[in-house]
Amino acid sequence: MKSINLNFLGILLLLLFVIACDGPQGDPGPMGPAGPQGDTGPQGDTGPQGDTGPQGDTGPQGDTGEQGPQGEPGTANVIYSAWINPTAWLTTTFDGKPCIYFDISAPDLTQTMLNTSVIMVYADITSDHAANTIRALPVYLTALDIFLYYGASVSQIRIWGHSLEDDLAPPSISTNNSFRYVIIPGGTSASGRIADIDLTNYEEVKAFYNIPD
Repeated sequence: MKSINLNFLGILLLLLFVIACDGPQGDPGPMGPAGPQGDTGPQGDTGPQGDTGPQGDTGPQGDTGEQGPQGEPGTANVIYSAWINPTAWLTTTFDGKPCIYFDISAPDLTQTMLNTSVIMVYADITSDHAANTIRALPVYLTALDIFLYYGASVSQIRIWGHSLEDDLAPPSISTNNSFRYVIIPGGTSASGRIADIDLTNYEEVKAFYNIPD
């Protein structure tokens, strides 16, 4: 019994010695080097689409581009008649002047065209000094002493003629002379030019708009 007590007493003294030797905790040591990067894991599932954000401000307007080349002239919008000979010249008075006239049917001539289009009438006068020369109306025929001009209304063009002498009846003019009209949609300048051509020059107009003889 005395031997057991001595053993117990020895163990107790040992424990007290260990506890008495346990000092305060020291500072943490330095971090060790990073280990190698592990393999990339598999891609996760696509998440749901988020809400559309607000519209951004409008950007500044860009510079104006260069003008494209001028297109080839055509006859898509130009209206022209055949060469027409009057069946007869009728006589009347206009503003107190004796006149002759005849009418040309122009079924495509509308009020809109009258307001916005260029209407030209050309004459091929065989009985004047300048034979074989096609001229734009109005024109004065020296050899015949007659002034030719025209007026336009819906669906009709009227060719007028009178002498420059108001008190004289206009001389007769042959029905062999022929006339044609050309209607060009759009406007014209006061100089009588459009699209860089002289409208009083029939050959220029015919060539530019591809008008057949």
